[in-house]
Amino acid sequence: MPASSEVEDFTDQVDEACRLIAGLQAGSVSPEDFDRREAVKVRDAAAKEAKQQAERPVLPEETAERQQQLKQKIADLQNNQQKKQKSRQRYNDHVSQQSSKHVTDYTKWDFFTPDDEDDDLINSLTPNNPQLKAMEADIDARHARMVSQRQLAERQRVEGNALYAQGQFNAAFQCYETGLDAERHNMALHSNAAQVLLKMGCHAQAIEHCDKVLHLSEFLHNRPSDPICAKALWRRATARKELKHFSEAYRDLQQALELEPANKPFAKELERLKQDCAEQRKQRAVLKQIHNADSQLSNASTASIPKQTTEEPQGRSCFAGEPVNDLQRVQQLTQALHIAGEKLADPRAPPVTTKGPSGLGKGLPLPGIKGTLQSAQKEELGAACSPVLRALTAACQNDYNCRGVARQGAASLVAGFMFSSSSDVAFEALCLLYTLTTETEARLVVGQALVRALESEDAAPISQLFALMAAGNAGTQAMALSVLGNCATQPDVLKAVSTSCDAGGQLGIVTVTKLLSSQDTTMATKAATLVGNLCHDSVLRSQLPEQTARQLPVRLWYVSHFSSQRAVGFRAFCQQ
Repeated sequence: MPASSEVEDFTDQVDEACRLIAGLQAGSVSPEDFDRREAVKVRDAAAKEAKQQAERPVLPEETAERQQQLKQKIADLQNNQQKKQKSRQRYNDHVSQQSSKHVTDYTKWDFFTPDDEDDDLINSLTPNNPQLKAMEADIDARHARMVSQRQLAERQRVEGNALYAQGQFNAAFQCYETGLDAERHNMALHSNAAQVLLKMGCHAQAIEHCDKVLHLSEFLHNRPSDPICAKALWRRATARKELKHFSEAYRDLQQALELEPANKPFAKELERLKQDCAEQRKQRAVLKQIHNADSQLSNASTASIPKQTTEEPQGRSCFAGEPVNDLQRVQQLTQALHIAGEKLADPRAPPVTTKGPSGLGKGLPLPGIKGTLQSAQKEELGAACSPVLRALTAACQNDYNCRGVARQGAASLVAGFMFSSSSDVAFEALCLLYTLTTETEARLVVGQALVRALESEDAAPISQLFALMAAGNAGTQAMALSVLGNCATQPDVLKAVSTSCDAGGQLGIVTVTKLLSSQDTTMATKAATLVGNLCHDSVLRSQLPEQTARQLPVRLWYVSHFSSQRAVGFRAFCQQ
């Protein structure tokens, strides 16, 4: 009959097992908690058994049997340690042979097999050591831990595979990571982790796990032809293909096909990668040719065009392309466009050659800007005028050319293009006028051109600017605001604006103030700048509608990059 204490212990164990099972079913106890409790139980049971073994007398035959068991456990630990040492040596030999080649950086084998506390035990303990009896409990604990870690890794692998089959990739990866924490040399876990990372789109991390599989197989287990290596090579090739590393992926599949020559998916994918590699080489060759051509063109341009020091005005970023440093380049552009089939200029207008400070060059043949624009207006080329205006805008990206275009008297002709029936031509004219207004001398010329009425039109250019603000698209509205805003600091322009508003019944001022409430912050800022400049004239300030004048200071706070000083000054103007 068992003793009463043993019956009570058994009953307590049954109750504890029932509570754990109920907790697992209800979700209040996680598998990790269960493993921890089991580990505590095993440790307590081992301590209790060791205590009992120490208290009871030991018979001679039991001592011999116990020593034999310990010798076997020590032999297992020693075999495991020798395996690690041999793998370290093989890896060191591999690193010394591959020192001049580009390989994955695993400079320390300790990443896979770091020194651990088992080393001291194995190096100091042999079966015949007199300390054997004193170390019995420690040997048992180490051996049990090694077995427990292997079992935990296997459980995590099985659970991760089940989650992977259900499409729960993140949870599956966590299981594989937990298993690798317990047994970092498990090739199956590394291979499975690589596969689930591919599904998650983490291609770089998948490559790392495949690398570990191949290194462990070659150096730790000394089995470079293990079947799992072909699977790892396939998965690494897949990850490298997604990263557009076609050459490396092709080499991986070649190695995988050497391990499994009869694998048809490997062969088909190898053919596809071969085509990808060829296409990538073609693309690189084309890019190289383009780069060489750009370099040659840049060198030729640098050699033919003298260097000039100019200020870079603000507001030029909206014009794409490299700044043109000399108007001779404009002539080349117009010729190229003419060859392409666009009529750009009157062929009867000869190129103009200018010299001295008032010219744009010293003895350089320049295109006849004024003649070109007059010809375009006279023949009503429509949208074909846009390339001429764009070429001039590109040429005026430095102050030197801005002054030159203004001195040739082209500003009035450019202002006339704002009346074009083509919206593209009107927009290009505004872009050129805006570019000219960023230079001081050219801005004065543009202001004078806006003040003078065109001979061929009844309306003044300023009235047309207000009309474009009211009826144009967003780009045209912004350009019209910028042109007038830059010129509105000139007294003649302010007077002309006032006259235009009198003739148009304050339409211009109302149009500008409406743009202050635009949802486009840039548009609202440009409108606020223009109104602020217009308010320097007392007549224009008095013409502001009363309701709009009350709302303007409030709206200004919503305009990005608008200084507080300007807002305060503008509020004072409105209150006068």
